[in-house]
Amino acid sequence: MSSIIIQAFLSVLVFGGFLIILIIIIKNFFSPRKISTLKNYIKSGNYKAAINFAKDIINKDRGNIEAHFYLGEAYYNQQKYELALLEYKTAEKSGIYQNINEKELREKLAELYGKVNAIDESLKEYILLTKKYPKDYLYFYKAGELFERKNSNQQAIKYYSDSIKLSDNYVPALTNIGMLLFEIKNYTEAQHYLQKAVNRDSYNHKAHFYLGMLKKKENNYKSALRYFEKSLRDKKYKVKSLMERGAILMVLNRYEEAIVELDRALKNCEKEDNIKINVMYVLANCYEKMRNITEAIFLWEQIYSIKPDFRDVSNKLSTYQEMRLDDRMKDFLTAKDEEFIEICKSIISNMGLNITDQNILSKNSIEFFCLEPDTKWRNIRKRPKLIHISRRNDPIDEAVIRKLHETMREQGVIRAIIITSSIFTKLSKVFAKERPIELIDKNGLQEILNKINL
Repeated sequence: MSSIIIQAFLSVLVFGGFLIILIIIIKNFFSPRKISTLKNYIKSGNYKAAINFAKDIINKDRGNIEAHFYLGEAYYNQQKYELALLEYKTAEKSGIYQNINEKELREKLAELYGKVNAIDESLKEYILLTKKYPKDYLYFYKAGELFERKNSNQQAIKYYSDSIKLSDNYVPALTNIGMLLFEIKNYTEAQHYLQKAVNRDSYNHKAHFYLGMLKKKENNYKSALRYFEKSLRDKKYKVKSLMERGAILMVLNRYEEAIVELDRALKNCEKEDNIKINVMYVLANCYEKMRNITEAIFLWEQIYSIKPDFRDVSNKLSTYQEMRLDDRMKDFLTAKDEEFIEICKSIISNMGLNITDQNILSKNSIEFFCLEPDTKWRNIRKRPKLIHISRRNDPIDEAVIRKLHETMREQGVIRAIIITSSIFTKLSKVFAKERPIELIDKNGLQEILNKINL
């Protein structure tokens, strides 16, 4: 009886083993055919069918790495990157790359981690690729890009350099390393790489932009304008390039041309961000230089409504507050060159002084050498005075008072008065207090203007 049981058990065991082997043979026979069909769906662009077919395979065999990989491929081609990433990760976790391309898998993982802002994960993949394939310059470049996104500029420079060592004609690496070297103020090296980039690609707008910035730093405005003219052809650099051109034209006192460029920049701003605010600020300063204070105030007020603490905008508005409330101050601040001189002469006449000479320091500052009026006492010598009148918007600092004092000593002037539409700094007040120099700020100027005929 026992022998019959043993024989039955052995028969079942043998049959079971045979059945398992048969299943494996059948599975191995049909699985490649299924994967081949799946690959053909993807190759023909029938991604929907590929997805359904891959899911059907996985439902029956969750450990089928190839099915997961090609499902990821189908999702990737449909731009469903998060779903693709999940399938690629499943394939990668198995550690089995017998029937799939590991290099291609890691490239996709690195790319998709980057797309979903998993920067560190993406970086790990690219660094692994640089170690497995150390002669492929593109992996070093991609790692450099990621370090740049992490603001690890030194590491980015290192990987860009490694990329260039493998392919010294690779323009994106030349451009990016040039830009980063400019950012860390290594201007000589930056010039080398950026120039190399434009030599290899004359339409490289990014490199042209940063070469323009380099030339601007060198005060080589003619070259800078030329580079910015080329970089503005790229939508990404158009606004910045126009703004930089406007700023340079301002420095060259070509205000009308500057306004044209800055207006173009403003019209091309698509959203209210820091770039637009900077354009408005530069344009406002240009209007201020032209004494078109009304337009300048309009722009400063716009900036203030968006970002109240932006640079010195609140100070600018405060400085010109009187102009908005007082027509006489407005005339003083906005007068053209000849009109400004005549207003200054009226101020001095109101003070009872006679002008003997004048020195135009700038569009906004004039010095007058004056004498006190005649008196009935013939033997009393008329004392000379130096009157400095300024409509600069910034506070008058100690350096201005010191310069005035030097002029007094050189010209033998005993007393001086400095009048401003702004205010005086604390140090300038301290310096003037110990010397025969009278300070009249915007409040005093307003009182004087109210007494004269404009």
